[in-house]
Amino acid sequence: MRFVDDENNTWANNLFVDTLQTDAYYDMSFNVLTTGSNIQYNNSDPAVQISEINTDGDVLISANDQIAQSNPLTIQTGVNNTVVFKAYEDGVISTKGENDITITVPDGIYSTDLLIQTLNAEIAKYNSIVNIDTTFEVIKISAGNNYIKINNKIERTYTATDYNLVFYDRISFSQCFTGTKSIQNTTWDTTVGWIMGFREYTEYDLSAEDFNNNNITSFFGDTGISTSLFNYFLLCHT
Repeated sequence: MRFVDDENNTWANNLFVDTLQTDAYYDMSFNVLTTGSNIQYNNSDPAVQISEINTDGDVLISANDQIAQSNPLTIQTGVNNTVVFKAYEDGVISTKGENDITITVPDGIYSTDLLIQTLNAEIAKYNSIVNIDTTFEVIKISAGNNYIKINNKIERTYTATDYNLVFYDRISFSQCFTGTKSIQNTTWDTTVGWIMGFREYTEYDLSAEDFNNNNITSFFGDTGISTSLFNYFLLCHT
């Protein structure tokens, strides 16, 4: 059997008939099993079924992809193949987009139902620091018109590993005062961190493996606690 086509490849492009059945005659002389069925797959993609012979010897020819039923939409990489949930509010937006969610739809020709089915499948496979349980569905509101309903559930759980512990930096500890001609800057050895004995570093990355144990961070000061800010003073005779 062969699906004879012209140079436009209409059988393959529109009905997704496998090229094994369009480029040459397809040999259907397969063994007929007494139980079950004899299934044949695409040579280049072993996961795609293209034909099946049942116990009666009947042959079922299958397209190698799903066919859009009506109002087909062509999805192309870099053109219209992504849905992005963009972090917006303060505290959620991030400079590198870590809290953004991008759902990518594989290239192909889609009907409305197939596109929604694919979107939901891609969302179910999404794995990142942000958890998403969003679904798309078709509903009828009035006069038989179909509308798309999007049920959104997006959340992210923050742990200690998402933070840095900062005892001192030059910008946060700088202030301007009335009567002064320059910015007044606190020194590192007068901060809470220094007094509590954290003197090796002014800032600690809580996601570092040395500190992190099952999202619980623990680390110790470098010296004992200072009970007073200044331990001595010096009198100079002139």
